[in-house]
Amino acid sequence: MKSYITIPEAAVKWGVSAQQVRSGCEKARISGVVRLSRRWLIPEDAVLPPELEYAASKCGISA
Repeated sequence: MKSYITIPEAAVKWGVSAQQVRSGCEKARISGVVRLSRRWLIPEDAVLPPELEYAASKCGISA
C-alpha cells in the first residue's frame, strides 16, 4: 500500500511554503497527488517539482 503525506508535511520536507505545495497540487505539477474530499494527499516518495525547487532556491532554502 502506498504511503501519503499531507501538504504541511510536504512543505516541511521540501522547505517551501504550504501554499506553494497546494498550488503545485492544483496545477498537477506534483506527480501522483490524490484529491480526497477537500484534502490533497501527496505520495511519500514524490520529488520536489522544478518550479518549487526554483522558488525554494530564491528564498535561500535548501530542499
